[in-house]
Amino acid sequence: MSIDWWALGLQAVNVLILVWLLSRLFWQPVAAAVARRQDDTQALWAAARQERDAARSAMDDVADARNGVAAEREARLAAAEAEAEATRTAARRQGRKDVEAMLAEARRTLAEEARRARQASAAEATGLAVDIAGRLLARLPEGVVQQAFLDLLVQAVTALPPEDRAALAGADIAVVGAAPLSPDGQARVRQALGGVLTGPPRLRFETDPALIAGLELRAPHLALRNSWQADLERLGKDLRDAR
Repeated sequence: MSIDWWALGLQAVNVLILVWLLSRLFWQPVAAAVARRQDDTQALWAAARQERDAARSAMDDVADARNGVAAEREARLAAAEAEAEATRTAARRQGRKDVEAMLAEARRTLAEEARRARQASAAEATGLAVDIAGRLLARLPEGVVQQAFLDLLVQAVTALPPEDRAALAGADIAVVGAAPLSPDGQARVRQALGGVLTGPPRLRFETDPALIAGLELRAPHLALRNSWQADLERLGKDLRDAR
C-alpha cells in the first residue's frame, strides 16, 4: 500500500482552509453572538437583581410604614385611654367634691334649722314660763314675794368676798325692783343690807317691770341678779344647751 502524499497534503490544506473559513465566517460571529447574549443575560440578571432589591426595599418600606401605623395607632389608643381615664378620675373627684359640698351645705342647713328650732323652743318655753310666773305672782301676796327676794338678795350679798362687801359699803348702789317699793319696803331693804355690809349703804331705788318679780343690786363694780327674769334667762339657756 502506498501513500499519496500529494493527495494527503491537498486534503490537509483543504482542512486548514475549511477551519480558517469556519473560524472566520462562523465561529467568530457565533462567539460574538454568544458573548453578546451573555452580556445581555448578565444585564438582564443585573436588572432583575436591581428590581428584586427595589422590591425588597419597597416591601421593607411598606413593612416599616405598617409598623409605624400600628405603633401610631397603639400610641393614639393609649393616649385616648389615658385621657379617658383622666376624665373619669376628674369626674369622680368632682363628683365627690360636689357630694361633699352638698353634704356640708345640708349639715349647715340642718344645724341652722336646729339652732332656729332651739331658739324658737327656748323662746316659746320662756314665754310660757313668763306667763306662768305672772299668774303665780298674781296669786301671791306682794309682801311675801318681796320678802322672799329680799332674803335671797341678802344671802347673795353675804356670800360675796369680804373685799366686795367692803366696796359695796361705800358705793352708790341701785336696788331695782319689778314694782315700786313702798317706804316700808325700802326701809326693810336698807335694814337688811346694812346688817350684812360693813357700813350703811347708799341706796337708790329703781323700777324695771321686765324683772317680773325680784330685787336686783347694781353697783359700779358688780351686779347681783335676783329676779324671775334672770331665772328664766338661765332656764332658756339651759334649754338651748340641752338641745
